[in-house]
Amino acid sequence: MRTLTLRGGARAAVVATEWYDAFGVVTRGRVQLELRDGQPGPVLGRAAGFWLRGTGVRAPSP
Repeated sequence: MRTLTLRGGARAAVVATEWYDAFGVVTRGRVQLELRDGQPGPVLGRAAGFWLRGTGVRAPSP
């Protein structure tokens, strides 16, 4: 299991080979997903779970 901690305003690029078939869970705060075309994606709150595979997401940021 991999754990990723983001501080407020931080971003994490989603590298397909590293995150293939990854499932994420927001444990604290909120995370906004960024789509591959640079547009903002959904904002997910505490206890939200999400798959990265096939979503068009390129980065999560708080």
